[in-house]
Amino acid sequence: MNIKKAVTDYPIQHALADRWSPYGFEDRPVAEADLCSLFEAARWAASSYNEQPWNYILATKENPKEFDQLLACLVEANQAWAKAAPVLVLGVVSLRFAKNQKDNRAAVHDLGLASGNLVMEATTRGLSVHQMIGILPDKAREVYQIPNTSRRGRPRPSAITLTQPPCPPP
Repeated sequence: MNIKKAVTDYPIQHALADRWSPYGFEDRPVAEADLCSLFEAARWAASSYNEQPWNYILATKENPKEFDQLLACLVEANQAWAKAAPVLVLGVVSLRFAKNQKDNRAAVHDLGLASGNLVMEATTRGLSVHQMIGILPDKAREVYQIPNTSRRGRPRPSAITLTQPPCPPP
């Protein structure tokens, strides 16, 4: 349940005004069906050439080993509060098109849109999401075997296999 509501200058959709990023989370799991719907919303995001260059790594408290592994990929300040969340998700993006290996300059934008869809779906379901940039990219690459590609001299994550709960047919 959302506690805050944005005071907007102009009318916008309720889900946008209701969205906020809490640092505190209830100690209860997120239903598998809800998680599946969040990733389905992300899947339907528009992307350059319909590439969908994103993948997500998911860890829930119901699997403590996986949860602790993903938690260890966050900077210490984020670990302090994120350890209370029932679910952690790491977004990963491929910076090259699968069809021709050319640079996909829209890849990070596309991941942002997919994550935006995921956040809006969560908000409409009464769930809250706190996005963060404070991760340890090299640790995540090592733990999840994410290839280290570079673009303009800066290492960036590349695509890996999607890890998500087994989703029953709708």
